[in-house]
Amino acid sequence: MRASLRFATPDDLDAIVALEEAFPVRERWSRDAWFHELEADNRWVQVAECPGASGILGVITVQIIGGVADLNRIIVAPEMRGHGVGAELLRAGIEDANSAEADEMLLEVRHDNRAAHALYARAGFTEIARRTDYYGTGVDAVVLRLELAEEDDDDENQ
Repeated sequence: MRASLRFATPDDLDAIVALEEAFPVRERWSRDAWFHELEADNRWVQVAECPGASGILGVITVQIIGGVADLNRIIVAPEMRGHGVGAELLRAGIEDANSAEADEMLLEVRHDNRAAHALYARAGFTEIARRTDYYGTGVDAVVLRLELAEEDDDDENQ
C-alpha cells in the first residue's frame, strides 16, 4: 500500500492522539505531549494518509538539534502494520534529518519490539547502547544509531 505523506498541522492532533489508543496506557504519549510536538520549531512531524481511507494511518516525529536527529516517536495504526506505512514514515524522517543537515539519527526502542527492530535494521540502524529497565522492570530500551548521508562538496561546486 502506498500512503501519501504530509507535514502534520494542529488540526491533526485528535487523529494522532487516537493512534495512541493502540498502546498500553503507560506507554502512550499524552495529548499535551503531541500538542508540543506539533508546535515546536525543531520538530518535523509527518502523517501518513491513504486515498480512500479515513483518518491518519501513521505519524512520525523527529527532533533535530544541531547535527543530531532524534526519532522521538513513530506510530502506525494497528490495521496498517506490516503494509509498509512505517517504512514510508521512517524514510521521510530520514529525509527530513538529511535536509536539516543532521549527521546522525538516534532512537530508542523496546528490546522486545521485533517488528520495529526489523524495520530499523533494514534502514541501516545499529545498536549503540542499552538502557536496563527503561520501560519498566525487565523491559530494556535499545538505543539505535544511523549515520546520515553526507553531502558531497564536489557536487555543490559543479
